[in-house]
Amino acid sequence: MNDAEAKQKETSLYPNPARDFVTIKTESKIIKVEIFDVAGRKVQANLDGDKLDVRNLAPGSYIVNIETNKGKVSEKLMKR
Repeated sequence: MNDAEAKQKETSLYPNPARDFVTIKTESKIIKVEIFDVAGRKVQANLDGDKLDVRNLAPGSYIVNIETNKGKVSEKLMKR
């Protein structure tokens, strides 16, 4: 297993698909989170600790880029 695979395994989003809030499960310290729609546009979502407020996002698919003190990882998110 390489570094990227190890980071991917230690970071996950739940529930996924989500309606209101998503919890970022990681053993690392979260530094920054960015969310992009399928067109590549950055969208706004509030992060409070490890909880991401996605109520303002339209239903659809998103990419969540998570930067921790151990590196960066991207996760797919479905918003209902």
